[in-house]
Amino acid sequence: MMIKLFVVEDQNTADLVDRGFVQAATFKQQDLPPGGQCSVIVDSTAPLSKIQPILFDALKSSNIVPKEWLTDFDGDINKFDVTQLHLLKFDYNKIRLFCDENDNLSNFGIKLGTLLYIEKKSKDPIMPSDDTEEEKKDDSTKLADIPVLSPSYQRSKLAVLYEEQRLKISVQYNEPLPSKSVQDRLEELLMTPQMLAAKKQSAENLLSEKKRLEFTHAVRISKECTLQQLKTRISKELNLEMNGFRLRKSTTSPELRDMDQTLNAAGITDGGLVYVEFGVPTGPKQTCITFSLYDPNKFLTDPHKKKKTLAQKLFEYPFNRDIKVSAMKLEIVNVVNQLFPLYRGKYNFPEAIKLLKKEEQEQNDKEIDDLKKATELSKNGDSASTPSKAETETKTTEKLEVAESKTETESASDIEANDDEVSAKRMNIFGIEHVRLRKQRGAKVMEMFFDDQTLTSQIVGKKDALQVVVEKIPIKEHFTKNHLCFWLQQYRPDQGKAWSGKVSKKKEFVIDKRSKMIDLKRLMASLLKKSNDQKYHAMTEDEIVKNVSITKGFSATPMTSANITRVHWPHRNALYNVGVDPDRYLYKLDQVEIRETPKSPETETESEKTDGNEQNKENKAETNVVVDTMEQKIPENAEEEKKDEQAASTQSYSGKQYTDEQLLEVMQNALAAENEEVLVGREKKDEGTAPTQSYSGKQYTDEQLLEVMQNALAAENEEVIGRPPFHLRNGDLIVWTDITWRPTETQIKEKQKLEQEKALKGGAQSKKKKEYKGSTLLSKFRKEPQSLKIRTYEEYLEDERKKKEEEEKRKLEREKILKEKGITAEEAASKEEAEKKPLTDKHRQFNAMVAESVDEIQNPKPRGRTGSF
Repeated sequence: MMIKLFVVEDQNTADLVDRGFVQAATFKQQDLPPGGQCSVIVDSTAPLSKIQPILFDALKSSNIVPKEWLTDFDGDINKFDVTQLHLLKFDYNKIRLFCDENDNLSNFGIKLGTLLYIEKKSKDPIMPSDDTEEEKKDDSTKLADIPVLSPSYQRSKLAVLYEEQRLKISVQYNEPLPSKSVQDRLEELLMTPQMLAAKKQSAENLLSEKKRLEFTHAVRISKECTLQQLKTRISKELNLEMNGFRLRKSTTSPELRDMDQTLNAAGITDGGLVYVEFGVPTGPKQTCITFSLYDPNKFLTDPHKKKKTLAQKLFEYPFNRDIKVSAMKLEIVNVVNQLFPLYRGKYNFPEAIKLLKKEEQEQNDKEIDDLKKATELSKNGDSASTPSKAETETKTTEKLEVAESKTETESASDIEANDDEVSAKRMNIFGIEHVRLRKQRGAKVMEMFFDDQTLTSQIVGKKDALQVVVEKIPIKEHFTKNHLCFWLQQYRPDQGKAWSGKVSKKKEFVIDKRSKMIDLKRLMASLLKKSNDQKYHAMTEDEIVKNVSITKGFSATPMTSANITRVHWPHRNALYNVGVDPDRYLYKLDQVEIRETPKSPETETESEKTDGNEQNKENKAETNVVVDTMEQKIPENAEEEKKDEQAASTQSYSGKQYTDEQLLEVMQNALAAENEEVLVGREKKDEGTAPTQSYSGKQYTDEQLLEVMQNALAAENEEVIGRPPFHLRNGDLIVWTDITWRPTETQIKEKQKLEQEKALKGGAQSKKKKEYKGSTLLSKFRKEPQSLKIRTYEEYLEDERKKKEEEEKRKLEREKILKEKGITAEEAASKEEAEKKPLTDKHRQFNAMVAESVDEIQNPKPRGRTGSF
């Protein structure tokens, strides 16, 4: 069988590869490049080892043996080893190498007149022709590592070049758009609105043209290469760090995470795009989490009130999907410590804000002073004596530089950070020591993560990217399904401008629902030990717990100093149980001097000139009423009335007779003696020796009352918080205080002033009928709907008692009237029945229509009709 041979040399190898691609794409015969050609007749059934010498003899006879083949044989053609020859054939979109020496041409499918390519075998595997020296040193770029080519193919230069060009694709990528770094984002958070506007203006001036997304870069790489090799090429071209950017197929597609995956497996084709962006790359078993800082009070997220959101984006960081949330919290704190150190090395968040505000104020003052100086120089300076403009600008610039350096030095020295040892709170600018993690959906902050579960088990939907909110908490916590989430507010009666004290902003905490009240109080004790109050640093936890009083607050309305007095405190209830009014004891209301409306000297008694407690005021008011009533009943003929009074006197149980004047004098003397005792007790109380008197008359010292309150608080320590009577539920508000916090002198005086004004107005305010204000004429005549009145059980019993008294009073008055008329109750009832008007025909028809039996026709049930029937 006759075949055609074409000699492959270094000069025509690339042209042969291009010819093969063009011919496979166009299905048309292409011209061969320059090179030696010949024809030879061989046995198609003979093995390849016997055909190789025949082929080499044909090349020698045609004198087309390349000199480059003989370099290893000292140029002697007779020493050439025929086993170093390769036979190749171009097929559709592939190349075939006949490397099995024991096989024949007929088995390879070679037919009469087939064109075969013959070349010399290379000693070592062929390296890529366009690799750099650094890539050749790198073992990961050798074609020997590509599993597509067998070792025999790797020693054929034509086969290697063909496969290399066949597998290579062109990938376009962009230069990553500039993004805000963590430090820039923190600077913008600390800046005031004026400073931020100035920074944006300067940035716009520097960057007149906004950078657009353009895929202007391209790389030729084999589609059997890994994503790691592609990323290495891109990092060298753009001069980026490998851990500083990540790859995507588009701006919205998921991140390319598996770097061991080939480009063909990743779906990157010839002419495809790869989107490059700044960010921390994520592994195949990891989740890229965007962390945002959450502060309900907006102090850490919006200190200058520049926006409405409660969360501020912090950073991105990858985490393993199977990590537990409890371990994730510890790693987040470490990342925050690394990314957000103290501002300028020594200022925390509030100190940094004060520093920037001070620097801004100094800069504004400096600009105003410079403007004034320039104005004065322009007005007062003469043209002859005034220096040149260049000299003036030079001097002004020197002054500004000196002033600026001085300002920076002074402002930095004015605000000094604490020089104590670096604590956990000063490891980062936010003072984050413990965190709580929440889910985030857009701008909404969702539920918390459970600490005892993995991250994957708490994520629904796609797990490639996740938004998580980080919340700063004062103490360490562990949140599970057995925990309750509640709000906590601190009440300080010794702080604030109002007499009732100050209520701090509420914070969220968690606790096991099987915990006891003592565990809840220990939570407050840990908060006090971490506070700035030095008094609690030296106290033990048990000493603090015995003074902690907790109660439930109002969940529907916010707790303020106005409604904090309506809360039922257990320690105040303990004082009520022993007969001590907490307000009168804490605010020293027994020392209030009350002056009622002055009266005439005739009716003003000795007891009204002194001050006493509330019971004395009631007694004096009753006495004045008696006196006024008696004076009003004095008739004109006083002499005759006095004779009647002398004749009719009051007899006591002992048989002694008393006139009205004598009885009045006895009552006045008793009130005067009682007021004198009150004054003496007040003087002793001012000296610090007088005890507090209860309603029962028993005396208590301050130490005894404190012990009473502590015993009442200790009695509830063993109660379970999730069960009655406390019954804590999710979302409840708890208010707590320390019973040793007492009102200040200013608050006591303000409370006493309010009590004085209340007493001068006669106790309760006169009830005025409120007019209903409406928009129409008829609305003026409508009654205002009665509001809901919530009464305590004691108030309900008191109202019921008054109702019974009124009913008995009306009954007695009715009996008295009937007795005066000489009529019995039965006669009066029969008379009222006879006086009733007879029923009309319509009434009888209606009763017959609605009657359910015959008896109801004669004795119909009382029915009220509204409207037509």
